[in-house]
Amino acid sequence: MFNFKQIPIACLIISSLIATLTSVCAGAGETRQIQSFDSDWRFYAGEINGAEKSEYDDSSWHKVDVPHDWSIEGLAHSETKIEDAPELHIVGGEWKFSKGDDILWKDPDFNDDSWQTVKLPSTWEEQSNYTRDNVYGWFRRELTIPADLQGKDILINVGKIDDSDETYFNGVKVGGLGQFPPDYVSAWDICRHYKVPHEIIRYGGKNSIAVRVYDGLSRGGIYNDGAKVTEGPFESTCPGGSGAGYINAGTGWYRKAFKLPKTIQGKRVFIEFDGVYMNSDVWLNGVHLGNRPYGYSSFQYELTPHLKFGDEKNVLAVRAKVQQPCSRWYSGAGIYRHVRLTVTDSVHIAKWGTYVTTPEVSEKEATVRVETKIRNQSTSAQQVMLETVIVDDTGREAANSSVIQTVEADSISVFEQFLKVPKPKLWSLENPRLYRIESKVHVNGRTADACVTPFGIRTFEFTIDKGFFLNGRHVDVKGVCLHHDQGCLGAAVHTRAFERQLEIMKSMGCNAIRTSHNPPAPELLDLCDSMGFLVMDEAFDEWKRAKTLYGYGRFFDEWSERDMTDMIQRDRNHPSVILWSIGNEIPEQDNANAYEMSKRLVDICHKEDPTRPVTSACNSPASAVKNGFSKPLDVFGVNYQMPFYQKLKGKEKLIASETASAVSTRGEYNLVRDSGTLKIVKELNNQCTSYDGSTAESTLKAVKSAPWVAGQFAWTGFDYIGEPTPFDWPSVSSYFGIVDLCGFPKDRYFLYQSQWTDKSMVHILPHWNWQGLEDQEIPVWCYSNCESVELFLNGKSLGEKKFSDTQDLHLVWKVPYAAGTLKAVAKNNGNAACSDEVQTTGAPAKIVLTPDRTEISADGEDLSYVKIEIVDQEGRVCPNAENQVKFKIEGEGVIAGVDNGNPISHEHFKACERKAFHGLCLAVVQSKRERGAIRLSAESEGLQATEVIIQVK
Repeated sequence: MFNFKQIPIACLIISSLIATLTSVCAGAGETRQIQSFDSDWRFYAGEINGAEKSEYDDSSWHKVDVPHDWSIEGLAHSETKIEDAPELHIVGGEWKFSKGDDILWKDPDFNDDSWQTVKLPSTWEEQSNYTRDNVYGWFRRELTIPADLQGKDILINVGKIDDSDETYFNGVKVGGLGQFPPDYVSAWDICRHYKVPHEIIRYGGKNSIAVRVYDGLSRGGIYNDGAKVTEGPFESTCPGGSGAGYINAGTGWYRKAFKLPKTIQGKRVFIEFDGVYMNSDVWLNGVHLGNRPYGYSSFQYELTPHLKFGDEKNVLAVRAKVQQPCSRWYSGAGIYRHVRLTVTDSVHIAKWGTYVTTPEVSEKEATVRVETKIRNQSTSAQQVMLETVIVDDTGREAANSSVIQTVEADSISVFEQFLKVPKPKLWSLENPRLYRIESKVHVNGRTADACVTPFGIRTFEFTIDKGFFLNGRHVDVKGVCLHHDQGCLGAAVHTRAFERQLEIMKSMGCNAIRTSHNPPAPELLDLCDSMGFLVMDEAFDEWKRAKTLYGYGRFFDEWSERDMTDMIQRDRNHPSVILWSIGNEIPEQDNANAYEMSKRLVDICHKEDPTRPVTSACNSPASAVKNGFSKPLDVFGVNYQMPFYQKLKGKEKLIASETASAVSTRGEYNLVRDSGTLKIVKELNNQCTSYDGSTAESTLKAVKSAPWVAGQFAWTGFDYIGEPTPFDWPSVSSYFGIVDLCGFPKDRYFLYQSQWTDKSMVHILPHWNWQGLEDQEIPVWCYSNCESVELFLNGKSLGEKKFSDTQDLHLVWKVPYAAGTLKAVAKNNGNAACSDEVQTTGAPAKIVLTPDRTEISADGEDLSYVKIEIVDQEGRVCPNAENQVKFKIEGEGVIAGVDNGNPISHEHFKACERKAFHGLCLAVVQSKRERGAIRLSAESEGLQATEVIIQVK
């Protein structure tokens, strides 16, 4: 029996507003103190004047803890400015259209009688069979403005245009989005609202609308009427468009009040942000500390000169401005990573000031080089002794060294030490052994600073002919690309969410992660170190030639060197990191100065870390070679262009930096009757079939047949919010994932498992609930890493098939449907090795709750992922169940998010209910800060309710 507070908990709220600094370094004396600054913030969604000032009254703002993503919570406001004027939706109806480009076509008196008459909205590929790319076209129509609007400005809604436009009203340009060549930028997914001044309007008479359109790639034209639909947190006219998952962002403010004891005076105080998305400004007590545009960079500011002590209150204010579209995927918004307050002596180890390398490694001994930057912010030179100890994974000292040198006032000095570790325990994928550097800074007989830096001892090499080697052993890189969002949790960092992702990927056989396409949260790299994953650490998705209207291209010239440098300095001690990537599918591959631009960033990488190779993920390898883009690279990253594995053989060290891009929806098969037989429809009702083997299989085979390629990173490990290719609205999340947005495996997961693991496995698809299709032949596929599979229906053998008899990575049967049990038995050497089966289920009868962890920590951050299954009386998951499930939570936890993996679901992620999708949905439970128990209950109309207990310790 458990005692619960009988109060439903909706969200985690920490009531205290004022935080007092306390040291987390017990017994550390005067050394470095680090305080989490995650709790007790106030938040406001929108722009507001004066919020940076200390005296501003924020008592009506939301109380939040960070990491925090205001977009996923539905608090965001669109940054699109809609004027207070009558709006006319002008897209629907007949227009005149012409291919080509002539600026005279804007004139209101131009005769367009010879032009094609088209009905919009429609792409010009559909309306005019205009299938070329990089072309112009014009649309014209007449419009009557009601006389009763005389003297008023109006807004015209020109819908969505693929890609860029200039719009003219009576010959006068009234708007345009995107950019035309040579500085082409698409604005294909943005709704156009253009203000027309009353001075150029003919009220009660005919007016001319002319729209000049440039199409860079596919479709083209005025394809959407711009009608606004809002469902849950999703808005069809969100300026971020499909890339953002139709979730608004805008501007948000955070404020935090805190006090510092007088004992801190004389120390140096810093605020550290692991990441704020994006274009953040920070103030302390009304003083502007700085701006950081890139939302994925970690950064710090010194607070010392502006602090108050004792009973006086300090106020930290942070503004983030997320002007959409700024990203090709869901970015989130806000202080979405952790924040810390750090207090040091005037003499201390600089930010990211410890750099560990292992220049010589043998079975007998490893040489460890430790470079330590010590900063002296005092007014006089200081004699500093640096004590460095290497400790192994059992806590035993492995080596030590001390060095003394003078650090001049207001300067940084570099201390270099070489230590010998006998019989080193190597970091590997199977045994990711970690050492740590314990650094102590001594000044005048006292310890002024102390830091701990984890690292690993290992060797690795990319070769031109045999792929990748780790500690002298050949390793196939079996990687996936991951975006940074965590499904229903949004972009807000949760360490357990990362850990669960990696656990799911590891059980599939994955051993590598590409941080697509940005510097990751530090916690992800910590986990890759401790769990045994290789990492391609990527910096940018775009350089100066922007992919999105308000993306990183705006900041590249000023900030790219700083952002690249900071990423490397922060991440270079992680043994998991084996590659720096300077960018993904960078348009500058085609530039005349491609070599110079690439070399500049590669040189930064080599300067900051000469121990790791540099790559870039090239989607135009021919251009990359021709224009010199690839010349500075140490490893050539190839995205998709599989013929280049052979073309570049023997010329470059290669990695398949992005592959597959297969699309599927968990549980969808899209079987449709056609002339009396069933056929597989690839795309149906905004869902993609799970019979999706071709693109994934072709890549797996291509990489396997090219052993000189180090391996691959499949796009993507998990579904993510946004970029719902091949669809747009109402689809709001991707179909690329090998597992869905909840982390539930799709059938494709088992394809990769069959190719990337050795333990015997077999997987059968589809489900076996095809009532109404009796005697119709159902395509049955099996994935396995065994030699053969025998299929049985209701105990009767349907034959055994061998992988040696097919070029495919799956086996296929055509099975006339009959209810019952379909069983696959996989064999090696003729003996059964494993089996899998699907059964025809009964009607939904009850709910089953299965937490991935029944004990979590009372730290206010830990998570338990609870899988909800809709099952029949026999406990079998009903593959077509869509029951609405309602949750109630009591005790020491909250519901952090709910999801079901359906890419077209528009339900709120932050809610206490969710509709099942193909029999499953998910509730993520987050702990509070008190020990106790959590009771999560679930009910649905007509089903047997249930509950589960999770202990908080």
